[in-house]
Amino acid sequence: MLALVSGVWALVLFIRIVVAVNRSDIFNWRNVRRLRRLGILLIVGFVCVLLPEYLSLCSLREVFSLEAYDLTLSDSVKVTNLLLGLIALIVAEIFAIGLKMKEEQDLTI
Repeated sequence: MLALVSGVWALVLFIRIVVAVNRSDIFNWRNVRRLRRLGILLIVGFVCVLLPEYLSLCSLREVFSLEAYDLTLSDSVKVTNLLLGLIALIVAEIFAIGLKMKEEQDLTI
């Protein structure tokens, strides 16, 4: 349930960022906060999917303890949300640094 809520909220934030970009209102602190929240929500969604899968894998390993075989999480968990979340956090920090530099430049004569 938490993964669904974080996914929907992340989608809403992404749409708000796209709308702000279409309005040419790109570099402001509101978009930095949106990007940070988007990154955190994507990572939370990844963890919410990873944790039940890992617990299921552990219980399956206990039930099916075969000597020559090993069960892995290779196909059941996609790392796309984790990568997108990290990229969103990096872009948010780049925007924040750019905004700080812009504010400092605006204050100089």
